Amino acid sequence: MTSNAVLFFKIMLSKSLQQGILRLPKKFTRKYGDSLSKPVFLKPPDGTEWKVDWTMHDAQILFQDGWKEFVAYYSIKHGHFLMFEYNGNSQFGVIICDMSGLEIEYPFNVNQQEKDNIDENSDEAVQVFDEMPQRQNYRRKSPMSQLDQSNAEEDESEDDISIKDRKETQTSSNGAPEDAEKFTTENPFFIITVTKKTLGLSRPVRLYQLTSPKGTSQKSRLPR
Repeated sequence: MTSNAVLFFKIMLSKSLQQGILRLPKKFTRKYGDSLSKPVFLKPPDGTEWKVDWTMHDAQILFQDGWKEFVAYYSIKHGHFLMFEYNGNSQFGVIICDMSGLEIEYPFNVNQQEKDNIDENSDEAVQVFDEMPQRQNYRRKSPMSQLDQSNAEEDESEDDISIKDRKETQTSSNGAPEDAEKFTTENPFFIITVTKKTLGLSRPVRLYQLTSPKGTSQKSRLPR
């Protein structure tokens, strides 16, 4: 209850229940009737909100449309005691007591329970998210970018192999040509420089023997 709240109570009578109306105190009407807008909203402790329209009759505010549904929902009967708390802005808090003077057990409100569960789950989700370790932001590479990078690495690897083969050829050829030039034979011959790259070829290499019987050049294939 706020300090500026206005309290009043009403005892339910059979006549007003049958008519489906509720007459508010005349003093409340005189003091707040001019500033009370339509409709008003009744808020019981179960968290529900009821829209009720009202009219003026014999200098009294009468709850009409919506009031009968409110009475039926809470099973309000003759002799029940209702405490109203007016907080301004056309809103009334309502506490309902039965004929024993004790507050009633309000009906289970499914919608309010679902709302409470959603709010509770949302709070737990936020707490769990806050407790999770922060991961570094990263962006996954697309398959095309990964393929381009792979092709670039292969091209770079082939360039490295080609440069390495040239270097090995130059290194190994420092002494090999001199030794080949010292080789002598009666038959014609030629020199082939063999590198690691040529050794890795999958296709077979065919060799030919050059002979010159009777002074004439002739080419014959060696058996494989």
